[in-house]
Amino acid sequence: MIKKNMMANLVGKLYTAGISFLVLPIYLKYLGAESYGLVGIFGMIQAFALLLDSGITPMVTREIAQMKGKINSANHLRNLLRTTEILFIGAGLVSFVVIYLSSSFIATGWLNANTLSSDILIQGIVLMGVIVAFRFNVGLYGGAIMALEKQVSYNIALSIIATIKSLGAIYVLMYISNDIVSFFKFQILISLLEFIVYRLMVARYMPSLEEKATFSLNVYKNNLHFIGGYSLSMIFVFILLQSGNIVLSKILSLSEFGYYTFAIAIVSVLQMAGGPLFQTISPRLISTYANDKENLSNFYHKACQSIAFLIIPAGLMLAIYSYEIILLWTHNQETTNHIYLIVSLLAIGTLLNLLATMPGQLQIADGRTKVMVYINAFSILFVLPMNIIFGQLYGGVGVALVWISLNILYLLTGIFLVHPQLLNENKSKWILEDIVKPMIFVAIFLVLTKYVYLMLDIEKISLNIIYMGVIFSISYIINIYSLALIKPELISLINRLKVKNAKTNTQ
Repeated sequence: MIKKNMMANLVGKLYTAGISFLVLPIYLKYLGAESYGLVGIFGMIQAFALLLDSGITPMVTREIAQMKGKINSANHLRNLLRTTEILFIGAGLVSFVVIYLSSSFIATGWLNANTLSSDILIQGIVLMGVIVAFRFNVGLYGGAIMALEKQVSYNIALSIIATIKSLGAIYVLMYISNDIVSFFKFQILISLLEFIVYRLMVARYMPSLEEKATFSLNVYKNNLHFIGGYSLSMIFVFILLQSGNIVLSKILSLSEFGYYTFAIAIVSVLQMAGGPLFQTISPRLISTYANDKENLSNFYHKACQSIAFLIIPAGLMLAIYSYEIILLWTHNQETTNHIYLIVSLLAIGTLLNLLATMPGQLQIADGRTKVMVYINAFSILFVLPMNIIFGQLYGGVGVALVWISLNILYLLTGIFLVHPQLLNENKSKWILEDIVKPMIFVAIFLVLTKYVYLMLDIEKISLNIIYMGVIFSISYIINIYSLALIKPELISLINRLKVKNAKTNTQ
């Protein structure tokens, strides 16, 4: 089941990441850098509003993953979902009102727009509020479906909606109107579609009972400690992740912030690619921690190496070949010059962030989030002033450097605080076997091939694409042989596919 779910998540998220990646230059071309800067503002506003959720959706997901299939759990889980979705409707309405009331200040008192009028800015921000109102329940329903391990159905729906979202937005920009207001209006329709589809899926897959689900705050009483700890941690995470963006949105012009937002969007493909693995691993890790401690260490390190296999070649390729990838992709020299260095630094930081995520998942499985809270609280004392100082001095490059430093700290936390406490094993095992070893091999290979690439000075676009495609593929092969726990399974899978393909050809 786990391999099937992981494959479904991998295919689904790679598809959605791929189609999102492909349409980004089209968005930038038709909207322009200044309007695209509002997309970055939307990301910050949404992250701030979703603090009202914080620990509730992870708690609901954790509860469903732990209790699904158990006797007499159906009534509790249905009441938990009903109570949470009602609360989230209220949270969405409150968020909309706050965003609506703040729209004038954000448009005229914070943003540095040159060509967009204040009326357009205000309209765009108000529409963001409508989209945010839907996001609470969409996230809840998605988490519930994943916890029920219905990843195949979820990813089919996700892929269809992503296609409609991307191609529909292009149609709107090309044939209806290329202004940011029309873009956000279309996103509202997509949010409504997501809300309806995922709610129907939850209704289908949740345990069925004759009695109706009821609203009761008592469903949270055994999880208040988890919600409180996780919520506090998420407030810290918001400050850590968004403080740099907030600083840049104030000191940069909206156009320059648009380029920075575009760089973040490119790197976010790494997060989208890593997401399916975490979504698959998290419910199973929770279950293994609760019911099968003997196999916990082996499962955990296999999960870490699965993430390393998927993410390390992609992250390092984007970091080392950022200039070439962006230029080939956008065919825009100005955009490439603006963002290639920022993309390289953000890619390194995001790669480290993904590799450092598993210790946090282990803490969630254990139910104790104290270390997360303490580390994030401590990190704020470093990150917040550094983002202000480096953001003002070096702009997006400075904030990206702070992002790398933060994730190095997270890696050290996993080594010295989380693993000794929850896994009771050698401190160096995780960092050396699951992270450092594959990174070194892949990084050396990519740096050497980049030197060769620059020496060859390839001009034809098709040859550039072929060269980088071959290098990218070889980096994954090198990565396989550096990951001891998953190498046998991956090689066995490849051999089975070869045999199957040979049989098909002989028939």
